Amino acid sequence: MSNLFTRTISAVVALMLLGLSVKFGRSSLYLLCFVSSLLSLTEFSGLLRRVGSVTHFEFKVIRIGFVILGSILFVFASRYSQYLIITFPLAFVVLAAAVSWFVARKENLSELLPMLNMLFLGFIYCSVLPSVSVRLIELGVGVFLCHLSVVFGGDIFAYFFGRFLGKYKLHEALSPKKTIEGSIGGLLGSLLLGFGLGPQIGFEIPMLQGIILFAVTGLFAQLGDLFESFLKRYAQVKDSGFIMPGHGGVLDRLDGVLFSSPVFLLIYFLFSRN
Repeated sequence: MSNLFTRTISAVVALMLLGLSVKFGRSSLYLLCFVSSLLSLTEFSGLLRRVGSVTHFEFKVIRIGFVILGSILFVFASRYSQYLIITFPLAFVVLAAAVSWFVARKENLSELLPMLNMLFLGFIYCSVLPSVSVRLIELGVGVFLCHLSVVFGGDIFAYFFGRFLGKYKLHEALSPKKTIEGSIGGLLGSLLLGFGLGPQIGFEIPMLQGIILFAVTGLFAQLGDLFESFLKRYAQVKDSGFIMPGHGGVLDRLDGVLFSSPVFLLIYFLFSRN
């Protein structure tokens, strides 16, 4: 089975799941965001094993604590954001204390800071950033779907432009297969899907504002893809997970969504106020 066929089947299944969630209303979309955050936390916690040399039992404790506290953070970030300034430091301190105990008692102090940095990054990447999608849903399902269209449209165009026209490497150290031609095609795809699907799903925006919104969102989505590549290089893994055949894990598929959601929300908010 070719990789393209496998990727297509996985994408169709994901689109069907998204379509069912839209059909059943905002509550199901909130649930979809929560499940995505939960799976992201689980995948990211697997990367922690590559950072520090803890025992299997200690790693399980850290992983379970990371997923539970991260899920709580997602709920507060998406539904009770006014308490995030309390819950985020508290969750990090609780887990950091356990990690420090496990690592420092073996005198592996050189591993402690990288693990703490990864924990802090993981909470932002897998808990706080997914909560932004909940904010987009609250602004309107059309806003949420338009953001996804811009990101995934860019992914699709970047894949085919890079595959058939790619010649010059974008950043070979991070991702050897990505090309400048693919990146340009991705930005074009973000613009086309944004303007093409936006009106069909209830998202209307003036031309100039749309160009800015879709282009900047597409750019940050590509940066998110490169950032995920960096994480995998750092942890020395090919994919963050295996839940989506042909794509890898949830983080492999949602990296662009996570990275671009705050800038999409910010620009949309600024334009909507004028």
